[in-house]
Amino acid sequence: MAHQQTWDPHRYARNARFVADLGAPVVDLLAPRAGERILDLGCGDGVLTAKLASLGCQVIGVDASARQIDAARNLGLDARVVDSEALVKRVYLDDMPLSNLPQCAVRTKTDFWIL
Repeated sequence: MAHQQTWDPHRYARNARFVADLGAPVVDLLAPRAGERILDLGCGDGVLTAKLASLGCQVIGVDASARQIDAARNLGLDARVVDSEALVKRVYLDDMPLSNLPQCAVRTKTDFWIL
């Protein structure tokens, strides 16, 4: 039986804030503009998502952790509980039209970025 991960937003903020901080230079590189649609895969507690929203982007944050999504929603974000790995698999393996996706997707808690 696989170990199920649990995420505590308060502990995450104390011990893993560096994850969003490391994503900030990528956001700067992408130079998002107001009105762009962005999907933040693995948004966690929404700190990086909130930065994108503050730039005027239409951003949706998704994460598999309901507790992290609650924390993101407490920031006033459009955040949804979604298994992002299953979403990416569906997009690339089930031939979902890419036109249905946002213009940029950023994954912050894995070893790859979807751009």
